[in-house]
Amino acid sequence: MLMLKVAEALNIKTNKVIDSSDGNVVDIAGSTEVKGIRGADKRAYIVDLQGLTPRDANYLGDDYHTCLVRPELINLF
Repeated sequence: MLMLKVAEALNIKTNKVIDSSDGNVVDIAGSTEVKGIRGADKRAYIVDLQGLTPRDANYLGDDYHTCLVRPELINLF
């Protein structure tokens, strides 16, 4: 439910996927690069969130995958 709230705040569309273990249809909010893990402290963490915002197409450097468009700019348009 938390990721659905995050996706709504960032204007990210949810996608329906089929869970291969039981065939149920599940809503996924975010990119396929996002991962969820359970820490040693038993809390859930979401990592690799760089896929939630688009990459800056105007940046031509070698390290292009870290140049992201900020959510504030997306909300302005």
